[in-house]
Amino acid sequence: MDFKHVLEKLLTAFKDQDIRYALMGGMALGAWGVPRGTVDIDFLVHREDMQKVDGIMRALGYEYKYRSENVTQYLSPLKIFGEVDFLHAFRVPSLSMLQRTVDKQMFDGSVSVKVLKVEDLIGFKLQGMVINSWRNMAMLNAGEKEELIRLANSSSMKEDMRYLSDHRHNPVMIAGQVSMDRLLDFLNDFNEFINHEPKPFKPMIEKEMKL
Repeated sequence: MDFKHVLEKLLTAFKDQDIRYALMGGMALGAWGVPRGTVDIDFLVHREDMQKVDGIMRALGYEYKYRSENVTQYLSPLKIFGEVDFLHAFRVPSLSMLQRTVDKQMFDGSVSVKVLKVEDLIGFKLQGMVINSWRNMAMLNAGEKEELIRLANSSSMKEDMRYLSDHRHNPVMIAGQVSMDRLLDFLNDFNEFINHEPKPFKPMIEKEMKL
């Protein structure tokens, strides 16, 4: 997956159509300077904007693999586009998060994206919204606490997150085997995402090997 290319395409369309969104998951952590391996892109999007998002994704050649009240999962048949997941914001806590996003620069400042705040990422995990600690709960008002507790006990949310986890696209696997070519492509893309400069190839020689 070409993270930069996909983000540029999506963010341009989001801006043109006034999509209320926030980057979340592994890429959001990377935007805050905490690199984490990820093979897809995750967004929190206002549920009222999901019809427009669906049009954007289909125009880019994506097909939805799973859709529910809480989430929509898209996958492209093209390796460069990969998988993009959307968590629907319609409950009090998630709507509040969309109102306090932070603009962050990625890929050496060439891409500007709205990202969830650090404190929201702490309590908002890829596998679902959970109560992370009493410290995080203290940051919420009474209505948000009640909604978050209800969501944490939601069987439908748990089932949706379990489905996404079990059916997450792995771009480096072919017929159950790791493809080294795909793995190297992924590592190169990920290094660019975390702003690591490519290093020239240097053959390993015996005198440099230490056990």
